[in-house]
Amino acid sequence: VEVAEAAAAGYPGGVVWADLAACTVEDALPLAIARAMGIPAHLAPTSYADLAGHWGHDPALLILDGCESIREAGANAAATLLAAAPTLSIAATSQQALGVSGEREYPLPPLASDVADAAAVNLFIERTRAVLPGFIPNAVTRGVIVDICTALGGMPLPIELAAARMKYVDALTIRDGLCAPAGSDHAPGATSHARSLEAALAASCANLSTAERAAAHALAALDDPFSLKSAATG
Repeated sequence: VEVAEAAAAGYPGGVVWADLAACTVEDALPLAIARAMGIPAHLAPTSYADLAGHWGHDPALLILDGCESIREAGANAAATLLAAAPTLSIAATSQQALGVSGEREYPLPPLASDVADAAAVNLFIERTRAVLPGFIPNAVTRGVIVDICTALGGMPLPIELAAARMKYVDALTIRDGLCAPAGSDHAPGATSHARSLEAALAASCANLSTAERAAAHALAALDDPFSLKSAATG
């Protein structure tokens, strides 16, 4: 969102931010982009070629946010749209490069998390308010959140996952789960991002009951997405 606001002046054709985090199949991408562009659902194109026709002649910027959830499809979308709409530029966020011709990578450092008003702490609070409207942490809770964000290496995705748990447990419980000694070592060569994400997921799993852990283990073997019927019979 900050990138879109900062870049708006340089793109008279407009800046569009499309959240792809919820997309799990390629067919959903054109609709997600069309929705971000403000195209009514009944008029939304279902192909990238049709979608490209909605971009005008002025330079425009499309931000594809969350491509890691569907990286190959995101790469296909970017390549097709860029070829069909010459005045369009695309900025994509992803844990890995998309591999599109002409792509330039801009690695982002972790968010600062060492003080109570650091960017990582503010992100945690913002995401917590999405599940707990009106959440206002006191000084003690902010200190706990600093510990959480530091344990997660200042990585946005693990921080967002941890904040989502605030609907069910308090910050102290989350911190204790993250800071407890791990039962096993990290995978060899794991990046700090991978270790932070692993810590967030491990802390979430630690609060599951035995039956819930068994269900999660069984569901992990299913292809994404899966239906309730396939989960029940798989």
